[in-house]
Amino acid sequence: MGPTRVLAVLHLAGVSGPARSLRPWLERVTDGGELELAVPAGGDGGAAAVYGPSAKVTELPYEALVLPRSPADAARLAAAARRRTRALRGHLRARRPDLVVVATATLPWALAAARLERVPAIAYVGEIVPTGPDPLRAAGGRAVVTATRRLAAAVVCCSEAAAAPFGGPGAVEVIAPGIEPPRGGDGDRFRREHGLAGADPLLLVVGNLSRQRGQDVAIEALAQVRRRLPRAGLALAGAAHPRPADRAYAAELRALAARLGVGEAVAFAGAVADMASAYAAADVVVNPIRAAEGLGRAALEALAAGRPVVASAVPGVTEALAGGRAGLLVEPGDPAALAAAVLRLAGDRAERERIVRAGGDHVRAAYAVERGAAAFAAVAAEALSE
Repeated sequence: MGPTRVLAVLHLAGVSGPARSLRPWLERVTDGGELELAVPAGGDGGAAAVYGPSAKVTELPYEALVLPRSPADAARLAAAARRRTRALRGHLRARRPDLVVVATATLPWALAAARLERVPAIAYVGEIVPTGPDPLRAAGGRAVVTATRRLAAAVVCCSEAAAAPFGGPGAVEVIAPGIEPPRGGDGDRFRREHGLAGADPLLLVVGNLSRQRGQDVAIEALAQVRRRLPRAGLALAGAAHPRPADRAYAAELRALAARLGVGEAVAFAGAVADMASAYAAADVVVNPIRAAEGLGRAALEALAAGRPVVASAVPGVTEALAGGRAGLLVEPGDPAALAAAVLRLAGDRAERERIVRAGGDHVRAAYAVERGAAAFAAVAAEALSE
């Protein structure tokens, strides 16, 4: 394909699953050309750290879509969409990339700008676009699906669960992201830095702080685990998005930990750049998410790092864990079930080893980095040839 100028439009300036999933694919497609990351203005710059010197990072005045919950929200969104599309069109006109890769379906203005500037665009969908049950959000989700399919030269989904709203495999491309084993982690240092040197076991939750992610479920489960294992601890690796609801939720989590008497056993680690050390520190990685997730990347990374996983049985996560063969699945939103699964692993070394062995084999077989990069490069080549 040769050197290619690629603009990747991300929904967050910080570290995110899509940014990490796309890195080897974008580097493969760029092939010695230029890679630029567009990120929303005012972020923490974590995405730049993920890519290092391989990409230039530019902040632009746009945000990811939040589906409207009222007619008034919809009216405000229409005005914002026009502003964001103009900003992205101006940047495309100035930079003239060969290809645009949009890292989520929640950036329809990036796809619209690329179409208006006649630059082929690939939409990468790493999330579950909602199509119910709330009527207004469902209508918004269907509109996002329709716009994505009409505006993008190709739609690539990270899993069958993410592809389902778009018609499933066949209607769109499904390419599993590559998962590389975390290397060089210092678990002891991570524990010391976050006041958890003596935690036994140490549970780890990875993901931005939000009600959907279910960190409150993990805190409640920790309180139950500590009745049997009083040295148990919990590290929350992730920060709240700069949205009022998420900031309020983060405050609720601290209050919940204090109310349950586990405040000193819970570390709010914030955005963690050195995830290898976080995984090395953990005894069990927990994903207490409440709703469907596109991939469940943290669970896969944990398995690649040799750590057992307990996760909610929701679409996307269940797929990632091979229906429960590569990890323990529990009902979402159930602290007692989560605590019971953690205690089961803590007391059964053979079960821990079985999950780690089966999970590692699964990740190596289904989430090979080179296979995903080659498949994405083929999609990009076709988009560029049209």
